[in-house]
Amino acid sequence: MFQLATLLFQRGFSVTVIHTLLNAPDPSGHPHFRFVAIDDGLPEEDRSCMAWLDRHPAGSVIYVSFCSLADMEKEELAEVAWRLAGSGQPFLWVVRLGSVRGEAGVELPAGFVDETQGREMVVAWAPQVEVLLHTVSNSSYSD
Repeated sequence: MFQLATLLFQRGFSVTVIHTLLNAPDPSGHPHFRFVAIDDGLPEEDRSCMAWLDRHPAGSVIYVSFCSLADMEKEELAEVAWRLAGSGQPFLWVVRLGSVRGEAGVELPAGFVDETQGREMVVAWAPQVEVLLHTVSNSSYSD
C-alpha cells in the first residue's frame, strides 16, 4: 500500500491513509502522508473481566469468544448458553452486541443468569490476548 502511496505522492498527489485503530500503521516512517483513524466498530474492551479472572484458581475458567464476525441465530446463542450452564465450570463469555442475526442487542435465555450466578462473566468485548495468557483459562473457544 505504501509503495503506491509513495508513487502517487512523488507525482504530486496528496495522500491520506485511512485506517482503523486495530491496524494502525506507524506514521513516523511516512511523514509526508496524512493519517486518519476511523472507528473499527468494535466495542470498548471490558477490563473488569481481568479482575474477575484473578479471583479464580489457575486452570479453572472456560473462555468463549466468537470474535467480531459472529453471526448466529437466537437458538444457537441459547444452545451455547445452556452448554456453559451445564458445564458446572466458571466461564468468561464474550457476546458482542449485534452477534445474533436480526437482533440489535443480545438477550440471554430466561433463567440462564440465575442458573449460572456466581460463576459467569458475560461481557460485550474482552482483551482477548490478555485473557488467553491468563493462568486461569483452562480451555477456550474462539472463532
